Amino acid sequence: VATGLLRFAGGATVTSDVTMTSGTLEFGSASSISGDVLQSSSGKLIATGDLSVSGGFSQAGLVTGAGTVTIAGLLEWSSGHQGDTNFPGGTTIANGGMALSGTSIRHFRARTLTLNAPSTWNDASLFLYSGSILNVNNPLDIQSDGYMKDILAPNSSLNNNSTITKSGGTGVSEMSFDLNNHGTITVDSGELWLGKATSIGTSSGAFVANTGAFLGMGGSNTITAGSTFSGAGGFIYLSGGTTTIDGGYDITGPLDVRGGTLEFSSHENISGNISVATGLLRFAGGATVTSDVTMTSGTLEFGSASSISGDVLQSSSGKLI
Repeated sequence: VATGLLRFAGGATVTSDVTMTSGTLEFGSASSISGDVLQSSSGKLIATGDLSVSGGFSQAGLVTGAGTVTIAGLLEWSSGHQGDTNFPGGTTIANGGMALSGTSIRHFRARTLTLNAPSTWNDASLFLYSGSILNVNNPLDIQSDGYMKDILAPNSSLNNNSTITKSGGTGVSEMSFDLNNHGTITVDSGELWLGKATSIGTSSGAFVANTGAFLGMGGSNTITAGSTFSGAGGFIYLSGGTTTIDGGYDITGPLDVRGGTLEFSSHENISGNISVATGLLRFAGGATVTSDVTMTSGTLEFGSASSISGDVLQSSSGKLI
């Protein structure tokens, strides 16, 4: 489709490759493509009915429509958007995984993306709108700094049932939407920030911050008793409502609270320096702190017997309870 519109109102069975240059290809009912799909930046695919692609899909334009697009091969998303205001809803299932790359900003509107094979995220940034969902069912490797930001209500969400690893980039990567981690999230390089001030979520999985790396979290999260925090890196609670950690905490680097309320239900052993810039850090079950503590404009509360073996530095706006 070089230009113009090619519409299969009753669907189609395509047994060859498909190219969209500057035109629109529309499937009005259940359809299939047994070859590869190549889409240029001005190409548009509208799947009103479900569409299965047996090959790979190289996306640089728009994919939209209320149907489910299932891709057996690799989804190479180098530019372009998924979902738009004219065709809300729809689902993309990447059974062959996804390679998200390129420097342009993507828009993901009121849509679900499910990753069912190993995937990579390199450089690209993504805006999520109107309750979009990202399901990670196979490893996702974050190879550089970038962001996935939720920018229009209702909140979008991340459901991790596998592993998410930030392996590259020395700066910050953000996944700032509702967090539900039932797998493992690991930061090996730089910082990975999860959630935002208004996000919510429930997690039972593992969080790992390795040496020199930082895991950040924001919003109101329930971290259940089966969860774990580990590694020689650091943990930053960024902002938002109240996050309660009922699981085990064994991150040995700095613990930094910058807003909101971070609460530990059980007695914790904290070996990294504690900083409460703003907000509240509450150890409901008490804590054994073997490092220094700084309170700038925040509150540090111990709800049960506790000890600090390092120095305590409290500014005029700091509060110790």
